[in-house]
Amino acid sequence: MPLKPVSVTQLNEYIRRSLAMDPLLSNIRVQGEVSDVNYNRSGHVYFSLADSRSRIRCFLPHDAAELLDFQIVNGDALIVSGMVDVYLAGGSYSVKVKEIEKEGLGPLQIRFEQLKKKLSDEGLFDPARKKPIPFFPDTVGIITSGTGAAVKDMLKNITPRNDHVNVLIFPTAVQGESAAVKIAETIRFVNREYKETDVLIVGRGGGSAEDLAPFNEECVARAVADSEIPVISAVGHEIDFVISDMAADARAETPTKAGLLAVPDTEELREYIQSLRQQMQDQLLNQTNYNRLRADALINQIGILAKKKLSDEKQRVEFERRALELSDPRKITERGFVMVQDLDGKIVSDQKNLKPGETVYLSFRDGTAEAEIRKTGEEYGKG
Repeated sequence: MPLKPVSVTQLNEYIRRSLAMDPLLSNIRVQGEVSDVNYNRSGHVYFSLADSRSRIRCFLPHDAAELLDFQIVNGDALIVSGMVDVYLAGGSYSVKVKEIEKEGLGPLQIRFEQLKKKLSDEGLFDPARKKPIPFFPDTVGIITSGTGAAVKDMLKNITPRNDHVNVLIFPTAVQGESAAVKIAETIRFVNREYKETDVLIVGRGGGSAEDLAPFNEECVARAVADSEIPVISAVGHEIDFVISDMAADARAETPTKAGLLAVPDTEELREYIQSLRQQMQDQLLNQTNYNRLRADALINQIGILAKKKLSDEKQRVEFERRALELSDPRKITERGFVMVQDLDGKIVSDQKNLKPGETVYLSFRDGTAEAEIRKTGEEYGKG
C-alpha cells in the first residue's frame, strides 16, 4: 500500500524536528574558515564556514551578535557552537550559532597573505609595471565563464554604450580545481593568437571565498602580470579583493563596472564633441567680433591721426606759402622798393657786389629799367 503523500512544509517540519532531537546536531561545534559575511540591517549575521572540500551556511541571531567583542571577517578561522536548523521556506539547513570562538586566520587567508607578500616582494604589484588602459579600444576581450551572469553584466556596459568596439569572448572555467590553470592558459592564448585585442577583462561574478580561489592562485597572477594586453580584473563584489586584482593593470569593483572602465560611452563622446564644437564656434564668433571691434577702433584712430596730420600739413603749407609770399620780390616793389638784378638775373643785395660801369636791371612796381653803375656807395662817399 503506497504511503500517503505529505506536503513540502510537513516534510521540512519533520526534518527540523528530527534534527532538533538528534543529540549531536542539536548541540554541535563546527570549525572552519569564514566567507560571505553579511551583517544584515536586522542585526542578524549570516556567513559561511568552509574547509578544503565543503561549506555550510551559518546564522548568528541578533541577540548573540550583540555579545561578540570582535567583528566577523572573511578569512577568519572560527569555531562555532550551536544547532543544525532547517529554514522551512527554503528547505535549506544551516547552523544556528549560539557562541563563537576565534582562532585567527583560516588556511585560505593565510595562503592569500603569504602569496601576496611573495609576489609583492618580487615587484609584481609595482605601479610602474602597470600599463594604461586605452581610452578608445577597437577590440575588447572577455575571459570568464561562458554561461554565468558575469559575461552578461560585462556586456551590458559595453555594447549598449559603445557602437564602435568589437567584443571577443573567451569562455573558460572560473571555479573548481583546474580553473586557475585554465584561466592562465586562456590569458596567454589571447596574447598569442589575438594580439589585436586592445584590453582584456578577466573575472567572474560573486561567490564564496572558495569560489573566488582560482583568482588567488599564483599562475593566474603571473599570467595577468605578464600579459602584453592591458588587463582589467573584475572578480566578485566590491568587498571581494583577490590577487589578480593587484597584478592587473586596473581593478573593476564588479564585472558590471568592468565595462565602464574598458570603453567610453560613444553617445556621451558625441555630446562632448558637439559641446566642444559649439564652444569653439562661440569662441570663434567672439574672437571675430572682438577683432572687428578692434579693427573699427584702429580705423577710427587712424582716421583721427590722418585728419590731424593733414591739418598739420595744411598749416605748414599755409605758413610756407605766406613766407614765400612775403619774400616775393614783387611784393617788395609794391611797397616802393626797387629790386636790382645783374645781367645774369641774380638779385644784388649788397653794393659791394657792384662795379662802376656795370649794367644792372631795376625792377619797379610798374616795370623795369636798365641802368649803369657809375659809382658804388664806398666810392661815392669818397668823392
